[in-house]
Amino acid sequence: MLTWLVDDPALAYILLVGAVVILAVLWWRTQQGKYLIGAGIAVLLIGVVWLISKYVPTDSKRIQQAIEEMSAGVRSRNLDRIFSHVAADFRHGSLNKEAFRQASERAIREHDVTNVLVWDFELAEVSRQKRSARITFLVKPEGNLGTPARYLHCAADFVLEPDGQWRMKGFELTDPFEKGERVPIPGVD
Repeated sequence: MLTWLVDDPALAYILLVGAVVILAVLWWRTQQGKYLIGAGIAVLLIGVVWLISKYVPTDSKRIQQAIEEMSAGVRSRNLDRIFSHVAADFRHGSLNKEAFRQASERAIREHDVTNVLVWDFELAEVSRQKRSARITFLVKPEGNLGTPARYLHCAADFVLEPDGQWRMKGFELTDPFEKGERVPIPGVD
């Protein structure tokens, strides 16, 4: 499948809009129906590209949806919703999945974490053959964290598990202004 077209159709849109403009100008100058038909086909293709990019699931979209679902789990304070997207062999520092879940539950409660905003996703690599993916994005926790809320850079590793779902295997938070400086999670690290 042409995942580049589904994940980032900007180039296709630019080319098709350019074709519409050129064909419309040619029709305007010559009044030949073939140019008008060509412009109409290009407009139709823009619609097809939009539908494909909106409704065809790709690995990168599934991974992004998993992250957004974890964020929604924080808002609803539903740890099952969050951890359904965490791999069985998850590691964060010395914590495995169960220890990280307990630490997360305590941190959410003690720091009254109400939300974790996520945005600016960039898929660094995805390999179905290796059953692994790496995605980077920005994240901003909201709650009583003791310091003013700031956004952080997150690099997360995902694995494709036997049930066909992408789940987070680990992640690292860094300060986007201090490249490489690891940022601990209050109440967890």
